[in-house]
Amino acid sequence: MKINEIITESKSADLYHGTSLDNALAILESNTMEPGDSSHGDEGAVSFTRSFGEAWNFAQWADPLGVIFIFNQAALAQTLGRKLQPFDYGGGHDEQEELSSIAINNISNYIKQIVVLWRDGAEDEFDADDYATVLNDPRTVVVSQDDFNDKTTGRQFLMQLHRSR
Repeated sequence: MKINEIITESKSADLYHGTSLDNALAILESNTMEPGDSSHGDEGAVSFTRSFGEAWNFAQWADPLGVIFIFNQAALAQTLGRKLQPFDYGGGHDEQEELSSIAINNISNYIKQIVVLWRDGAEDEFDADDYATVLNDPRTVVVSQDDFNDKTTGRQFLMQLHRSR
């Protein structure tokens, strides 16, 4: 593969954001992602990862449920330009993060899919009607939290997800 193909592919690959169901609801209702507290310096940032597994790691521990937004990176980059920057932790960390230090308005325009991680018994932990904006969105797919594991790559999981739809 030529270097230009690698660069083009990495700039057009999807971006992921793992969060809680509460945060997902706030994002969809406000149609905005605001920079939050960040370990990336003094200013907050909106953080995306190129690694589905990293997004899953964040989302799987969220209460009452975790959510992974799948974003169209090319569209985000076209709108944000240089305000969407790669971030490297260094030291072998492989999160492959992209950051925006500004609020992203009309965020719904960039969402390709919303993955809700379902846990057995979750229906007893919250009222689904309170989260109808997320759960009834036509881009939402609900999957078992057990469907993705260390033996499955993010790419394999997403391919299975798309084949099942």
